[in-house]
Amino acid sequence: MINVNMPHFIRVILLFLSFGIVASISGCSSLGTYSDSEQTHIDRHSALTEQFPNIPIPDGFNLVRGKSFIYISGTGKTKVGKLYFSSWGKVSGLIKFYQDKMLEKNWKPLSFIGQNTTTMVFEQKNHICTITMEPSFWKTTVEINVGPK
Repeated sequence: MINVNMPHFIRVILLFLSFGIVASISGCSSLGTYSDSEQTHIDRHSALTEQFPNIPIPDGFNLVRGKSFIYISGTGKTKVGKLYFSSWGKVSGLIKFYQDKMLEKNWKPLSFIGQNTTTMVFEQKNHICTITMEPSFWKTTVEINVGPK
């Protein structure tokens, strides 16, 4: 119990400890589920292998579920995906990776815009794919948007 007569810094410490205990107890009840920002290596492979097998993802990048979605129409003819990946690595090498691997998967390059954030646009038959790579202090994110033209 927090006593009003305690020094201010001790009351603040006890308050933070109380919040920490409540947060850890409530966090334990959600084991086995993923938060919006949590990443999972398994989902990365299932989402791409099943729905977009012709879009390469570099090793070490994991799907961020809370920022990603895949829409498939009832007939299955229309597929749209926004796939968001992150890694603790750097952007260096990613541009060359996508230039090479997208060509191998029969994607035709349309445009390239690069500075701090790099955006590459590719097309394939009736589809378009935009890949945006953005470095931050520690992480690199890759956002892939794919859908019909």
